[in-house]
Amino acid sequence: MAADQIIALKGARLFDGKSRALIQNGVVLVQNDKIVDAGANVAVPPDAQVIDLGDATLSPGFMDAHTHLTLDYTNYQATRFEGAANLDLG
Repeated sequence: MAADQIIALKGARLFDGKSRALIQNGVVLVQNDKIVDAGANVAVPPDAQVIDLGDATLSPGFMDAHTHLTLDYTNYQATRFEGAANLDLG
């Protein structure tokens, strides 16, 4: 990607964290790895790379920081099913 290239991400909705509103037809403009504009009435420059994400909800500025980098999932399914087998549903 060129240094000054603008990417326009389009989604069916956009969550606006400032107004706490869900906006229809959201657009997020990204330039030089930074969000430069976001909203429903954002003018997309004619030379921008447009990525249409369809029915997605855009959440500009949010990231999923939930991770388990050190958790071993080797026996996760077996342990889960053993626990369910021991439930008293009576």
